[in-house]
Amino acid sequence: MPAALAVAAGILVTAPVLGAALLAHRVRRAELVASAPLREWTDRPADGPGAAPSADALVVFAGRADANGPTAELRARLDHSLYLWRLGVAPIVMVSGGVADDIDEVEAMTSYLVEGGVPEDAVVPVRPGDNTRASLRALGACGDGRYVAVSSPYHAFRIRSEARRRRLRLIVSTPPSTPETRHRATHRSLLACEALAVLWYALPETWTRRVDTGPGSLRHVLPHVLSGRRRPRALIDCLRRSS
Repeated sequence: MPAALAVAAGILVTAPVLGAALLAHRVRRAELVASAPLREWTDRPADGPGAAPSADALVVFAGRADANGPTAELRARLDHSLYLWRLGVAPIVMVSGGVADDIDEVEAMTSYLVEGGVPEDAVVPVRPGDNTRASLRALGACGDGRYVAVSSPYHAFRIRSEARRRRLRLIVSTPPSTPETRHRATHRSLLACEALAVLWYALPETWTRRVDTGPGSLRHVLPHVLSGRRRPRALIDCLRRSS
């Protein structure tokens, strides 16, 4: 009996660890796929390795913005969307984001894209966009279409998984790297947190809606604290704001 209990305890301990490691590997693999050159949609033959799809819209997922505009990470996403827009991948750019510290991410993203040459009437806000799930829910309400989602590499797997759950016709394209993925400790923390976020999204939406995961929330602060780029005090400040 003690041996059986030891085996059972070992399984209970190792199974979650192995499961988390496997999920983190899938998140990392999705990074590599999303950061590769765009190919045609899966139901159409590709013309070549760099063939771009014909989409109805690009959809840029927000990162942080401050009083000076989009942060470096968000600029990397926006610059990639500008690159795709100039290639003619899609005629419009949809921007999704929330409001943190009185900074409207959608407004900051719109200004950046217009300065980059996109006509103002070709930039379409997607609201509410406080988190990935809310953004894709709002996108689904826009009607059937073909979309190219643009974000950071580590975000690709969760976007793709949630889009499939909502039966959206969407592929993900990311820059090859961003400031956060070039910082190894931050990148590792983000991959781990993304694996947890994927598990979180597997829960019923009626549960997850009750927890704030929008801009400036614990979910966005934690990876930077774990990597040492922000002080632990940031977690306390974050919890105080949400209380």
